[in-house]
Order: sequence, then structure tokens, then C-alpha cells
Amino acid sequence: HSLHLYRDIMSNNNNNEENVPEHWIRPEDGIKTGLKLYNSITQSKVDFIPQEGRKVSWYICGPTVYDSSHLGHARNYVSLDFVRRILSDYFGYDIFYVMNITDIDDKIIIRSHHNYVKFLVEISRKIFKEGKEESKEEYKAAKELIEKLEDPKRKKEVKKPVNDLLKSGSDLIRLLRENYNEQSDVVDGDEEIRKRIKEVIDEDFNIQNEYLKLARKYEKEFLTDMHKLGVRPADVLTRVSEFVDEVKDFVQRIIDNDLAYESNGDVFFKVQKFMDDGYTYAKTYPTALKDKDQARELLEDGEGALTVEGGEKDQNAIIKNDERDFVLWKKSKIGEPKWESQWGEGRPGWHIECSTMACYHLGSRVDINCGGIDLRFPHHDNQLAQSEAHYGCKQWVNYFLHTGHLHIDGLKMSKSLKNFITIEQSLNVYTATQLRLLFLMHHYNSPLTIELQGNDKIELTNKKLENQYANRDDVEIIVTKQNKKFAVIKNSGNLSINYALFSSYDNIIKLSGSHFELSNNKNNNNNNNNNDNDNNLSESLNNSVDIKDLMNSIIAEQDSSQLVLSRGYNLFNNLSSEQQTSFNDKFN
Repeated sequence: HSLHLYRDIMSNNNNNEENVPEHWIRPEDGIKTGLKLYNSITQSKVDFIPQEGRKVSWYICGPTVYDSSHLGHARNYVSLDFVRRILSDYFGYDIFYVMNITDIDDKIIIRSHHNYVKFLVEISRKIFKEGKEESKEEYKAAKELIEKLEDPKRKKEVKKPVNDLLKSGSDLIRLLRENYNEQSDVVDGDEEIRKRIKEVIDEDFNIQNEYLKLARKYEKEFLTDMHKLGVRPADVLTRVSEFVDEVKDFVQRIIDNDLAYESNGDVFFKVQKFMDDGYTYAKTYPTALKDKDQARELLEDGEGALTVEGGEKDQNAIIKNDERDFVLWKKSKIGEPKWESQWGEGRPGWHIECSTMACYHLGSRVDINCGGIDLRFPHHDNQLAQSEAHYGCKQWVNYFLHTGHLHIDGLKMSKSLKNFITIEQSLNVYTATQLRLLFLMHHYNSPLTIELQGNDKIELTNKKLENQYANRDDVEIIVTKQNKKFAVIKNSGNLSINYALFSSYDNIIKLSGSHFELSNNKNNNNNNNNNDNDNNLSESLNNSVDIKDLMNSIIAEQDSSQLVLSRGYNLFNNLSSEQQTSFNDKFN
């Protein structure tokens, strides 16, 4: 098969299920198929046993829509799309796939105010004569504030961004209203700018509306990017802005279970009480709390940029019983969107939205949860804790999948380092198929480093070399675009293959995929749980599928996948019948 059944590239110890932690409860109700997944909760490969036969409940953390999606997002969603397609299109699982959109968030709030003030600065140059705007103190203050916020080295100088943006916006709009003449010729020939200026001049800025306009813009852009990349849409797409009432009910139930408390209008989760009650905290990152400084930094980052630290005299300060406690419901401050609640005006915290929306659609037991490795702690671990506290269960999610980091030139993508590549920028240079191939050749949960070398080549190196494959030859694969190198993909050991990239049958036989492992004893079922409806699920795993269909599903570039993959089809179809038989025997 195009991703051959499915050998282990993890260490040899990963298959030893005696090492799984005590807090992981092996599912007992489903059928043991022999398929194994790498589970972040156990830090090992374990038997994949869905709760209801072929049905798989699956939740994926979607984006926070405050800016354009980047190549790291592409790696995450495309790689998990591979896993989803293999499970559904090859193994025949009936997957119910739920993804959220984070459209209420500190970053979205700050960006909304930022964009408003930046627009006021820009139109000031049009309304005032050339150079005259520099004499206005309101203009100079707003311009300097925007420059600080857009300079990564000076950004931290702005301690209270929303407050400062509110003041600058108020001062500058007052100045503009005093000086703007709708009949002036400052924007002649640009009716759209004139219309926008009039709208801003006539109407006061309202964050309750503006945050959602920004979120919808980038949500649409993200979904367009995913479509272009060939990522299969979720069965259900949820937005936290549409689940605020459900969030409040969810939080209240955790309070009722004595695992959360209200403080100064905020609601916090009781981490120590949770552990004292026999639950396990930080399941996917068990060592997270051992390094107190690192844990504090990660937890603070998870609380958001608008968190106000301070004492009881500060009416907006957060007041926790324990520094490890994390926020479920945030008291809204001036300049933030707000909803009425039993704790006062506020808004959902970041972590609680995923628990609320996933539980709403998937209930008290979820087969698979997934996302990028950078969300592991605190977001995913808090998500697990909240849901288990809500239901009073010790295991809400059975399997957690994490995609590995994507680094550019060895560093995390950052606008300050000038290595931030949006999906749109990538697709202006490379095709969706090329990007999908780039990610396909690398195991989804391993770190991936891309070294930029000019505009027409990306070198991708697998930094994780496995000892058990040291005796294999290194593999170098060239992907080209218009006779130029698109990527040099290097690996040592197992490699997820794509037929379109190989010129010989021997190479196909030599290399094999590594997204899954299927144990040798595929018929070793839990016969006690078999039933007629499942019709021996494991036996169906022995059935091969048409290689063309599977490759089309995996690569799946919009509108051109057939053309791109034709080389792979012809390669297989042109083999002798003896070679085809040998291939099918080799890969079952």
C-alpha cells in the first residue's frame, strides 16, 4: 500500500505496553483490531480500540483566528488529515470529526483595537496636509504606540495594550472629527477609503462587534487555505462565540463538583484538589510541573496577554488560591467583549471552550483528541482535566495524537526572525501536492526542520535518526517544480513512500510507511467483544484497497491530483504481473 502497513519508527521500547502509566485505562468495550497508535497519554504505541466498533469520535483543536495561518498550521492539519484519511479510507472506520474555531481570545481583542488605531493613523496622513499630522500630539502618540506593538523588541514596553490603544483611539478620533471635511479632496478617486473613513468618523468603535469581524475574516482565510491544501473538512465546525451559554453551564458544573472557584469575577480550576481527588493532572506532559519556573511561564502564557497580575486592591487583578490554578471564566475589563454570567460580566477562558464544545458533540468519552505539540501543556492537559472534572470520570480521552514542531532554519517561526511563512505565500510558490508530499515524507509526530535556501528550494532533514535503522542506506528524494528543486528530502530508516516520486519498483519495495503499526497477529481479536454487526473488523484490515484510490485520498490536491499522480499509477500498472503479485504479497 502507498503508506505500507505500517511499521514502527519509534524506539523498540514503544511497543512494550507493560510500560504504560497507571493513569491510562485501556478501552475494554471495543474490538481489538491489532492496529496501534502512538498515544501521547502513554508516551508509547498502544492498541487502538474504538469504543463502538467501527465508529471513531475525534476532536481536533482548530486555530485562533487573529492572523493569517502559517506553514506550521499547514503541517499540523495536513499531517492529521493523512492519519484521518488512512483510518477512514483504508481501515474503514466511521469517523465523526469535530474541529473548533477560537474566535474569542486575547490576541483577537488586541488585534481588533490595533487595526482600528492603525487605520486612524493612516487616514490622518490623508486628512491633514503632508507633514502637518506630525505636529499633532494625538497623532504622534498613536503612531508611536503602533510602532511599538509591531516591533517585537519593543512590544513588551506596552504593559496594557488595550488600555493604551483605547486612549490613543479616543484621542485621535476626536482630532479627526474636528478636522475632517467630507467634501474635501483628500481621498478623491478612492470611494472605498472615503466610505471607510466616514464609517469610522460617524460610529464609535464597539469591540463587541469588531472582534467578530476580525475573527470571521481570518476564519474564512483559514478554511480557504485548508481547502486549497486538500484537507478534508470537519464533520462539525464549532465556534466559541456560539457556545458562551454552554460554557457557563459547563463551568458551573465544575464548581458544583467542588473543583473550581470564583474570585474577583474570574473562575479558576482547583488543580491541587483535582489531584487530591484521585485524578491525574498533566497527562500528556507528566513532567510539566516539576520545573516550576517553566510551568509558571507556560501557565501564564495559557492565561492570555490581557491577564492582570496584582493585589487585591486592583479591581481587575486575578487572585488565585494556587499559582497552578488556571482560569475557566474571565472577568471582562474595559475594551473587552463581555457576556452576562452568574459571576458578573465576562468571557470564556481559552482552555474551557474545547472541553465544552467537544463534550457537547462527543459526550463523556472520546476516542481521539489531537493537535500540535506546542498545545500539549497547558492547553490539552487543562482540557482533559476540565472535562474529567465536569463528568467525574478518570479518562475522558483514550488517545491523544500530537504533531511535531516545525522549525525554519532550526528556529520556531516568528515574524521578528523574518522566517514567518503564511500558507498563502507558500501556495503562491508551490502546489498543494508538493506541500502535502513534503509533510507526507515525515512522520507526523516527529520534529521537522525546513532550511530555507533561496526562493526555489527547501531542504527538509529528519533530525531524529533511529538506531535500529542505522544499517539502511540514507535516502535522498528530489521534488521539483518547473525543473527546479522544490525540496531535498533526507531520512535515515523508514520513510513514508509516494509512488509518484520513485522511478523503480525496487525502491518501492525497499521503503515503507510509518504512520501506523499493525501487529503481526492481525487476527488476535478480543472475541468476547465481537458481534455480527462488526463482522470481524480485523479481518477487513487484511483486505487491500485500490492503490489509486488510496493515493488519490492521501495526496488530494484540488483539481490536479489525477495529473500529479499519473506517474505513480503508470508505474504500478506497467509492472509485470509477477512484480505486481510480488508487491501485493509483500504488502498484503
